[in-house]
Amino acid sequence: YVPSVDNVQMGSLYILISGATDGSIAFWDLTKSIQAFMQLVSVLDVGKFIDYQKRPRTGRGSQGGRQ
Repeated sequence: YVPSVDNVQMGSLYILISGATDGSIAFWDLTKSIQAFMQLVSVLDVGKFIDYQKRPRTGRGSQGGRQ
């Protein structure tokens, strides 16, 4: 279901355009797959994953916590 306002559909459309060496072009509608993936990801609690945003004790980022 895509909401509409004054007969203008509103929402997201995800299209992949691919080409082959023989010159053919294909259009792939990935909308349903991406929406299903986003729905699954949105219910994950990433804070429960191991090493979630783990930082060095010194807080010095890319310096690796050297003192």
